[in-house]
Amino acid sequence: MKLLEVLLIACSVIKIMKEVIMTISSVVQKGSTAYVYNEKNQTSCTISIGSGSLCRFSSTFVCVKRGSTLYVYDEKGRSKGTKSI
Repeated sequence: MKLLEVLLIACSVIKIMKEVIMTISSVVQKGSTAYVYNEKNQTSCTISIGSGSLCRFSSTFVCVKRGSTLYVYDEKGRSKGTKSI
């Protein structure tokens, strides 16, 4: 393969990866729901907060506090763990 072909394939792979792996750019709590937005300002997922509150977030996780428990979710709203506080 020529160098140019390799570079074009690499660029295509990077573009596909960027579309698949979106990072969290913001999270907004509206009532009992947290809306998670990616870097394209599209809603990645929603997380039910119930009577809890949004604690904090980073580019890879969202933390919600319900009672005396912290719940951690990823950018797709999948539960990644809990911690009693």
